[in-house]
Amino acid sequence: MRLAPQLALRRLAADAPVSGSAVGSPEAADPAARRLLECLDDGALDIDRLVERSGLGLDRLHPLLLALELSGEVVSLPGGGYQRLRPA
Repeated sequence: MRLAPQLALRRLAADAPVSGSAVGSPEAADPAARRLLECLDDGALDIDRLVERSGLGLDRLHPLLLALELSGEVVSLPGGGYQRLRPA
């Protein structure tokens, strides 16, 4: 059975670990996530630029991006780019 993308994301979010003072925020718990967010401070980047600037491999980058999307810190853009969201 194939899950709809939104349902799959909800299930992943429900299984996400809760740690640190920022509940569920990978930024609080993971230096690699902080580095990734710093790379996005200057604006949106595609996946190739994120690999280049962060020094992270795709096997590490994709799960971090998903976790950051689920926590509301990053949004994926059409064409494969990613952008950091700023709190209002």
